[in-house]
Amino acid sequence: MSARFQIASAINAKLFGRKGEGAFLRAAAELARRLAERKLLESLTSSEIGERVVYKVLSEGHYRKHVDRLCGRLDQVRDRVIRQVERIGMQVAIPPAAGMFVWVDTGCDTVALTERAMEIGYLLAPGALFSPSQLPSNHMRINIACMTDPGLLRWLEREVGARR
Repeated sequence: MSARFQIASAINAKLFGRKGEGAFLRAAAELARRLAERKLLESLTSSEIGERVVYKVLSEGHYRKHVDRLCGRLDQVRDRVIRQVERIGMQVAIPPAAGMFVWVDTGCDTVALTERAMEIGYLLAPGALFSPSQLPSNHMRINIACMTDPGLLRWLEREVGARR
């Protein structure tokens, strides 16, 4: 295909709403028409209503505004969360400049830590989940938004301190 086109990243359901995953293509009109025909012929279809919702949200700018507000809120708390987790004994090797996650070194087995957290209603993401070998790890991915819960921070301070 010699025509230039751009495929935008998938719309994340976490930002767009339940069952709101999708993708969109930005291309020259003729290329878009040909790709739409091919999509229909090859049964790569999705519901028309879903496609119309994605089109409306993207074309009216609601999604971009939503994402911008969400990013702004995360930016406001990211540095504070990093300071808090470092204060309770975790290490952040590379503080992220953006995004909703921070990787921390807890100094203890995060699989055991997350199992204990699950017992009391906290959902954490041990590093082993992100490893092809699934081996235990001291690293954990934390969601910045969840770390604003003072109860979770107190619990982590007790648990991480006790497991070191």
